[in-house]
Amino acid sequence: MRNLTQDELTCLAISAQGENMLAIGRWEKPIDRLVELGLLKRFDKFNHEITPEGKKEAAAQIDSVDDAYAKAAIDVKNAQTQYHGSMEQAAKHLADAAKCKQLLTGQFPHQCAYDLAQEVLQKALFLLK
Repeated sequence: MRNLTQDELTCLAISAQGENMLAIGRWEKPIDRLVELGLLKRFDKFNHEITPEGKKEAAAQIDSVDDAYAKAAIDVKNAQTQYHGSMEQAAKHLADAAKCKQLLTGQFPHQCAYDLAQEVLQKALFLLK
């Protein structure tokens, strides 16, 4: 698989769908490079056709992008699961600590939880440095 720019990949993907790309404006340099790489065949300045090599490259590039999106989706789902689990665990630990602090200080449990949450926040910010 070749290292193509986003514009080159766009031109190649459009050509792979049987569409013609005109080598003008923004698309001139990407199309010229695709012709140099043998991924497009030039008939004239305005008419190009994807080559068999270009079709293979387009399929590989699209599969690579699909794989990257699939991996990213899995990573997001895993992060969501871990996030919710960590938040639930942190809330339980904070509630337990607040109950202990209430026994030690006689403060209201909500005030204990609030005060402890501020301490936990400061410690978390320190750990993120």
